[in-house]
Amino acid sequence: MAQFNFGANTLYNALSTLEQTPDIRQDDIRTAIKEWLKIALPGLSASEQKDVTRMADIIRHSFDDFRVGEVQARHCLTFLNQWVLDGKLRTAQRYRAVIGKFFRWAIVQGYRQDNPVDPIRLKTPVSRDRYITDDEFAAIRAKLLGTDNHMAASGEMMQIFVDLLYLTGQRGTEIRLLRWSQVDEETGVIHFKPTKTAKSSGAKVEITITPAIAEVLARAKALVKAKARISPYVIHNLEGSPYTAHGVGTAWERARKRTDIENATLKDLRAKHATDARIAGYSEAEIQDALAHEDSGTTRIYIKQRMARVSKVELSLPKDVKKAK
Repeated sequence: MAQFNFGANTLYNALSTLEQTPDIRQDDIRTAIKEWLKIALPGLSASEQKDVTRMADIIRHSFDDFRVGEVQARHCLTFLNQWVLDGKLRTAQRYRAVIGKFFRWAIVQGYRQDNPVDPIRLKTPVSRDRYITDDEFAAIRAKLLGTDNHMAASGEMMQIFVDLLYLTGQRGTEIRLLRWSQVDEETGVIHFKPTKTAKSSGAKVEITITPAIAEVLARAKALVKAKARISPYVIHNLEGSPYTAHGVGTAWERARKRTDIENATLKDLRAKHATDARIAGYSEAEIQDALAHEDSGTTRIYIKQRMARVSKVELSLPKDVKKAK
């Protein structure tokens, strides 16, 4: 029998090739997604990490019987359609984005050569044009305190939360996580660094502490003193920790249901801030600065979708119509 001497170099090259070749045992969806999350989560905010992890877990269970290379576009479409058919287009788009990122990673890892999400096109969600009126805001705000039969323990703090949302125009995350150290009473501003733009424009916003905002902050301080609590957060729960997005969202939704008001969300308060500011005479540029939008087009959409266009066209009836009278 012939003998072959491959030599040390050949052996090392073979071992190197094996190390670089994806382990077929890692090719199941569950294991692969766990590996992907290790590089996908770092750099994201705490809330983003929680959302991506939650969605990845749902994806894992839905594709449990597949290996990464077996997933086809039709499988992804079936998965996404469970939200599309319910009219939850934004949710479907978010899942499409997460799956797409995972499969791009899988291509680099050598698990497959294409991205099965690429051929899938979802409908663009209808732009939201809901404007919360002053009366609606006041009604829901009042119900945050609860009912005559059951007062909400977090009611006063929730009122402070929605007041700051409206007065500052900031996103819910920024107000939920607002620390007293960001409130600079000496210079008269609140320092914000929006988490949504932290990795893009890195925009920072300084909101002037107006008399209205100062009054809300004073209420927050008085509430802390009355409850004998210590917390670095302006908005906090009974333990002094910041509220979760789910927590404040649930409080708002319960208050809304105590009224006869439909289709009003916490996010609509940011749009109300922008619209009311424009009506009050502030320029789009000033509102853009407050909202930390990267371009004026986004600000313009925020405002125009909620402001009714007023026609100033004045015509008289045609001459023939006048004669027919």
